[in-house]
Amino acid sequence: MRAIGPIVSALGSATKEVRWNAIIALGKLGDPSVIGPLAEFLVDKDESFRGNAAKALGEIRDPSAVPYLLGALKDREPSVRGFVAEALGMIGDHAALDPLFQLLGDGDPEVRKAVVTALGRIGGHPAEEALRRAANDQDEEVRYSAERALDVIARGKRDYPSP
Repeated sequence: MRAIGPIVSALGSATKEVRWNAIIALGKLGDPSVIGPLAEFLVDKDESFRGNAAKALGEIRDPSAVPYLLGALKDREPSVRGFVAEALGMIGDHAALDPLFQLLGDGDPEVRKAVVTALGRIGGHPAEEALRRAANDQDEEVRYSAERALDVIARGKRDYPSP
């Protein structure tokens, strides 16, 4: 795709909006060749860039993004951890299960909700076990999301509507 080169170049723009739009566009294009440049934004000082980079990597749905995303699961911002969990769920790589299981203990219910959605997308017996435990979470929305994820797995569907 010839359009990718100029968009990747736009990642280095001095203008925040240009960089922002480039990240979003690259995610939508879905080309795995841009995983490296997008992954650089997972450590940006601006949490909105970190979150959008995670979303874009998830939209590409390529397992080669998983190591970058796993590193970002420990981000100090709950919103970024949530976006990273969602991205891992979109990719669906079972290598993400153990780190996601650990994140079920996150203090932020929005992060836990993102994790149960990701586990529902990834599926498999270990994910189901974790989701059953999450169905007893103290937060009502986390419990609902866990029950929904279990239902999706039971029906054999891996795809949720996009976050």
